[in-house]
Amino acid sequence: MKMNLISVLFMTSSVLAQCPDYLDYAELHHGPYSSGRYNLSYQRPAPACRTFNSSIVESTISRVMGDISDPDLARLFLNAYPNTLDTAIRWKGYANGSDEELTFIITGDINAMWLRDSANQLQSYLLLLNASASPDSLASLYRGVINLQSRYLLIAPYCQAFQPPVESGIKPAVNPSASDDMVKPMYNNASVFECKYELDSLAAFLEVSTNYYTATKDVAFFGKYNWISAVEAVMNVAEEMMTPTYNANGSVADSPYTFTRLSNRASETLENNGIGNPVQNGTGLIRSAFRPSDDATVYQLFIPGNMMFARYLSSASEIMHQLGYNNTALANRMYSLSCSLRDAISRYGIVSSRDNDQIYAYEVDGYGSQNIMDE
Repeated sequence: MKMNLISVLFMTSSVLAQCPDYLDYAELHHGPYSSGRYNLSYQRPAPACRTFNSSIVESTISRVMGDISDPDLARLFLNAYPNTLDTAIRWKGYANGSDEELTFIITGDINAMWLRDSANQLQSYLLLLNASASPDSLASLYRGVINLQSRYLLIAPYCQAFQPPVESGIKPAVNPSASDDMVKPMYNNASVFECKYELDSLAAFLEVSTNYYTATKDVAFFGKYNWISAVEAVMNVAEEMMTPTYNANGSVADSPYTFTRLSNRASETLENNGIGNPVQNGTGLIRSAFRPSDDATVYQLFIPGNMMFARYLSSASEIMHQLGYNNTALANRMYSLSCSLRDAISRYGIVSSRDNDQIYAYEVDGYGSQNIMDE
C-alpha cells in the first residue's frame, strides 16, 4: 500500500510540475464568472493542479454553495475555503525508512512552514475531521503536520519557521532577511527558515495536537513517533523562558534566547543586545520575544500567548495521561504549569482601562508597564 502511494505521489508531483505557479495563476482572471453584480473570477486551480484533493471537502463545498443565495458570496466561499488544500500542501509523504506521515504546508508565497500558520491553515477543515487511516484523508494531513512539527521542535525548539523536510527533495528556501541574524541558541539554515521565538508557535503545536485527538480519539498515534519528546522540548523552552532579565543581586541573567538583526525597523530585532526589554522576576509568566505577526514584543510577558499556551497545555496533558503510566510525570508537569499560568495571568495580565474597567493587557513587564492593543 505504501509503495503504491509513493508511486501515486511521484506521478502527482510530475503533474504538478506542469501546472502554472499559483502566484502567476492568481494574478489572472478565470471564468466562469459569478452571476452577481461583481462578476467574480473563478480562482481555483484545475483539479490536477491542486495540491491535495479531499472528497469530504468537495462535498461540503457543494452543500454550502447550495445554501448561499448571493452568487458573489458563494464564489468567495468557493475560492477561499479550499485554498489551503488547493495551493499550500507543498509536499506530503513519509519519513525515510518509516511509515511516519509528514505534511509540509507552505505559508502563502513563502516556501517554508510556520508552526503557527500550518496549524491554523488546517482549522478550516476541523469540523470535517474524523478518524481515518487513509492517506487521502484529512486525518492523514493532520498526522503529517503533527509529526513534522514534532521533528522541527526537536531540531530547533526556539524557532518558528522551517525548511522543507529532506524527504521532499525540495530545496531549502533562502531568507535574505535572516542572513545576518545573530541568534542564541544557534541553528542550521538547512532546516530552519527563521528563528524568532514566539510562545504562540509552541501553543499552536499543542493546539493542532488537541484538535486531532478531540476529533479522532486516536491516542495511539501520539505514542508512535516523536510527539512525547517534542512536548518535552516545548516544556523545556517554556520553563527556560520564565527566566527574568535580572538576577536577585541585580546582575543580568543569562537569557536562554537572544536575537539581533540588522534592520531599520525596530519591530525586527530585540532591545538590550538581543535580550529584549526587561521583565520582572517571579511573575510566573512565560516570555515571548516576538508576536504572532513576527514583530518583536515591546514587553515580553505576552498575555494572549500565555493564555493560549495555558489552554492547550492543559488539554495536551490529558493526551499525555492517556498514554500511560510512563508519561504520568510529564502529564502532571504540563497540567501544573497550565494552572500556574492561569493564576499568573489573573494576577499580572488584568489591568485597569482609563474608564476603570478591568481588561486584559496585550503585553506587560511585571514592573507595572503595560501595552493595551491588538494586532
